[in-house]
Amino acid sequence: MLNEMKRYLFDTDYRINILKDKINIVNYQKIITLEDNKIEIIVTGKKIIIKGNKLKLIKMIDEELLISGTLKTLEVIDNE
Repeated sequence: MLNEMKRYLFDTDYRINILKDKINIVNYQKIITLEDNKIEIIVTGKKIIIKGNKLKLIKMIDEELLISGTLKTLEVIDNE
């Protein structure tokens, strides 16, 4: 159980949770683009490209983002 708790507390893997009209991203490193129709984010070794309508960053805590809006596409590509 202690190992599981350590893994949770010191987790460096990124996660993307898609909810109704919201996207939660955990362990991001950098925001590259922040527009109402496109958001680009860097996570470990990857770039996340979110396209949609009325995209807004509504919560930003440490290494976690919450984005609202209508999602059209979400791409995860290798960051070279």
